[in-house]
Order: sequence, then C-alpha cells, then structure tokens
Amino acid sequence: MTVCSESGTVDAKGNVPDISSGEAEGRIIGCNGLRRSVHRRTRDSEQHLNFTVQIYQIVAKNRLTGLLAVCLAFGATAAFGQAFTDQFADRQSVSSAPLLITGSNTAATSEPYEPLHAGKVGGHSVWISWTAPNHGLLTLTTAGSGFDTLLGVYILRGGTNVPMRRLREVAADDDDDSARSLVSAVSFGTTSNQTYEIAVDGFNGANGNISLQINFMSSTNLQPIVMRRPDDQALRIGDPLILSVGIVRVPEMNLTWYLNGNPITGDTAEPTLVIPSLQRTNLGYYTVKMHLEDDSFYSTPVEVQVNSEGVVNVLARYKAGDAGQSGLFQGQGGVSLGYNGTQIFNTTNSILDTNSPSLCGAVGGAPYWFAYQAPTNGSMSVDTTGSSFPTLLGAFTYNGTFTSYNDLIQVACDITNGPNGLPSTINFATSAGQNFFIIVDGVNGARGIAHLNYSLIAGVPAQPPVITSQPQPMTVAKQTTVSLGVVATGTAPLAYQWFQGSTALNHKTNASLLFTSPKTQDSGTYTVVVTNSLGSVTSAPVAMNVISGPVTQLISASNYMVTGFPATRGYQYIADCSVNGSLTGWYPWTNGFPDYGGILWITNATDHDSLFMRVHSP
Repeated sequence: MTVCSESGTVDAKGNVPDISSGEAEGRIIGCNGLRRSVHRRTRDSEQHLNFTVQIYQIVAKNRLTGLLAVCLAFGATAAFGQAFTDQFADRQSVSSAPLLITGSNTAATSEPYEPLHAGKVGGHSVWISWTAPNHGLLTLTTAGSGFDTLLGVYILRGGTNVPMRRLREVAADDDDDSARSLVSAVSFGTTSNQTYEIAVDGFNGANGNISLQINFMSSTNLQPIVMRRPDDQALRIGDPLILSVGIVRVPEMNLTWYLNGNPITGDTAEPTLVIPSLQRTNLGYYTVKMHLEDDSFYSTPVEVQVNSEGVVNVLARYKAGDAGQSGLFQGQGGVSLGYNGTQIFNTTNSILDTNSPSLCGAVGGAPYWFAYQAPTNGSMSVDTTGSSFPTLLGAFTYNGTFTSYNDLIQVACDITNGPNGLPSTINFATSAGQNFFIIVDGVNGARGIAHLNYSLIAGVPAQPPVITSQPQPMTVAKQTTVSLGVVATGTAPLAYQWFQGSTALNHKTNASLLFTSPKTQDSGTYTVVVTNSLGSVTSAPVAMNVISGPVTQLISASNYMVTGFPATRGYQYIADCSVNGSLTGWYPWTNGFPDYGGILWITNATDHDSLFMRVHSP
C-alpha cells in the first residue's frame, strides 16, 4: 500500500525505493508517517505525536558501505555524505532530526571487544554518531529495514583503553515487543551537546538493507538517564524478585513500573521493584516508565521466567538463536541438572518467524523455544500440564552446530487433544550430550502462561543434596530489601531450613531468605540446611552486616581507604571531597550507583593528611 506519492513511492512499512542509481542531488521521492510515536503529556491531556517526513533522495558513495541515502524532513537542509560505516573509528556524525538514514550491513563485520548489541549475537554492525542539539527525547527505529535488526546506543567515555571497551550503553533493543515486530526501536532522554554512538546490527548474523529513522523532540526539562538495567532472569516459584534500574534522576521525575504493558505501581515508584514471592502472574516483560510533567519514555524491557532448577540464566525464547544462547546445558548446576524440572514463561510478547517449522502441521503463531542438552542416555518425557492455553509441543534435534532451520530434525510433536484441554505430551530418546530444541506454541496463535515440564528416565540412582551455589556475604543499607539464596541439586523433594547463628528461624524454609526491611539486629552469620530422604548438607556460613551510617575500612597494605555510604538503590549519587578541615572548598570527585545491598562504595588513596567526603543525589 502506498502512503503517499509525489515523484516516487514509499510503502506502508517505510521501505525506501532502490537508489542504486540516481542523481547526486536532492529531490522529493515520497512521504511516510513514522511508525514509532513519541508520547508527550501535559497537565490537561495526553498526545501521541506522529511525525510525517518528506523524504529526499541523496546518493553518496562510501568506501565501506556503498551507496547510501540520507533523508531529511520538515525543510531541513540536506546533509550530503553522512552514512553508516563498518569501522567505529571511521564513523560519521549527524545532528539533524527528523532524519532517515539508509544503507546496508551486508559487507560489515564486528570488531574486537565490540559489545553484544541488545545483549544478542550479531556479527554485521555499522555505526553512526548523533549529537543532541538540546535536552529532549530521542527516538530511533529500524522500521523498513530488510532483516531482523539489533540496535544499540552508547556514550563513549574518556580514557586510554580501546574505544570498544569505553562504550557505556544508553539504550538497546532487539524487537519492538509492544508491536510484536522484529523492528528495533528505542526512546531515551538526551543531554544537550552529548554525542551518542549508534550501532545497527543483524540478529544472529542477519544482514541486508537498513533504514534508521531518527526523531528528536526538544524539551526544556533535563531528562532522566538510564545508566544500567537488570538482566533477563529465571527464578523459582516463591523466590523474591528484585529488579533495579540505575537512573540519573532529575527534579519532578516520576516512575511507574509496567508488566507486559500494564502498570503495576503508582506514579511515585522507586527504581527498585520488589515482589516478595514470585508467582505465575508475575512472569513476562518488565519496564519502568520515566515521566516528567510533559515527557515520558520507557526503559529497555527485562524478561522474567521460572526455572525450577534454580539456574538464573536458563530462559526459553521466542527465537531459536536466542534460545541457543540461554539453554539448559550441562556444567551449569551439577550432575543432576536436566533430569526433572519445569520452565514457566509468558508467551504474550512472542513474535513469530514465518520461516520457522510448524508443529504437527497445525496452525500456531506464538512459539517459544527451549534449548536442552541431555545429561545422559535415557527416555525423555515432556508435557505442558499447567499451561493456561491450548498448546502445540514439538522437539527437534540437530547435528554439530545449529546455524539455520534446515539443520533441524523433528523427533516428536503433539497437539492439545480436543475441547477437554488435555496437555500436549511428547516422548523421545536421548543420548549423552545430545542437543534439542523443545518448542511450545499456542493453537491458532493462543498466548498465555506456558508450563514446560520435563523428566528424563535414565536409571540414575537417588542422590543426596549437593549445594551448587552458596549464599553470598553482603553489607546492607538499613531498610533495603535483599535476599540470601542457595541452589542445590539432589533427588526431590528438597527441604530447607535457615539459621541465624545456631538459631533456627521460624517459617524460613524456602531456598531464599528474604529481608523486606533489614534492621541492625538482622546482622549476623547465616547458614541453610538442605535435606532430602538420603541426607542433608549445610551451606558455608555467610555474614550479613546491616548499617545505618557510613562505614570506613583502611586497607593498610595498599594504602587505600574504602568507605560505604547507605543510599537508595537504583539512583545515581555524586561524591564531593574536601581537604579542608573546615569542610569548605568542596569539589566533585566521582559518581556511582549503590550495589545490591544499597551501599555506595568509594575507594581512594590515602595520600592526603586529611580527606573529607560527602555523598548526595545529582
């Protein structure tokens, strides 16, 4: 469908006509409403501003990426020659907006120490720099690109290390989950005159034509900046979920947490979200919305699932390439890993790759892939009992390294049986070290909470409990929610009992010990005893120290002093220092974020006769 046409056309997806030949001067070839909208809220109303751009064809030759087009809007002067480059050191700079840059990453490569953009495997990245003319909101989208894109935005920090190691992520995206699209899109607050390094890559080595649309909405407000976000993670049912986004706060900023696109807190939330006991209804994609009086944008989503074996980085994914990077592989948790367990996840945001294999010849539409490596020879049984929707279930294996769907060999499939809603069930043989993809889909595209239950019968004798991950010591700011946790394997069921010193703690019988509002009397040494029918094992003692004021430790061997300041987890703080005993002449020294325990740690050499420090929010 043509959106509009003057002397050329642009289709509804924003695809730009081929410019492999043409004049080296600007001429209008069409117009297109940008897919991505920016949200602006006033006291009396809310508006979604959609920009319509006039696209100019500008042909420029670049030694690395070939013929490129730069497209400007709203009467802006055409900027000839700005283009993507393969090498970061050769990147070009732009500062205009709205702006559309097209090109290709087919001949591009990745560089040593280059970050994984959006945390995903790429391999064909191109770069360009954009400098903010003012404070405001920047929106980037790859709508109209010819492949599954990755998008990363960074700030290049100072220093002498190689540039790739000095990049600090500002925003990143693989897929626009809200639109169930393989398009990458980000929005974030900018600081006047700050230069942002933009990388476009292809998911799992994908490549082709690129369309990068840049929109900027200037603001009188200094925007909040997201400095870090939590990783996608899998917990156990009943574990505490603690998500903390690192934010540089600004005056009159409000925060709201969202789950799967729905608000779950009020407008005055903290940057740390605490769910004391994780349940099925808490699974999916979390984001935090940052809003000032008239502007708002969201952090990069974080996915939360359940893995009953307690392996935090084992995740089902809606892409096979992602699943292959986060599967249940041997060597992660002990000798019993992969024999019996359940992976629970929310398929609401699944995006279908139309090239992926179908299951049992039935119509699906919302698949999730789970990578599994068999620990031994045996008979594997998998079912979807507990799922909230009618399911399709299939298993595939492959030889060597998985590179494409053509490598897959189907070993089993099943579909939910009739209106009584019986779960899907499959059985297949395994060999030690054999790799599988197990796929759960919804009949006719149904979505919801999926349970993937697996059981490997291999004649393995019952085993006593073994602790594979010990609780970790921590210093905690008073009233900062934290938890101690243990991961153990062994023949189920496993029972847990926590101790403070030699005293058993009443009703503390989960694998995690949650402190919702730690007090000084909670300081002490903790252990947990894990038991099953064959015996018990006690964890190593771990110390927890709850503080309400700064603590200082002198490390005389290295002539350093370490100071910990209690703070609010998730916010950035600035440290000032003074060498004046009258506490004057303060000057900014450093900045940082509190750790998991809510402590901001500062280390400095003791070269001064006296050094005074104070910590405050920006």
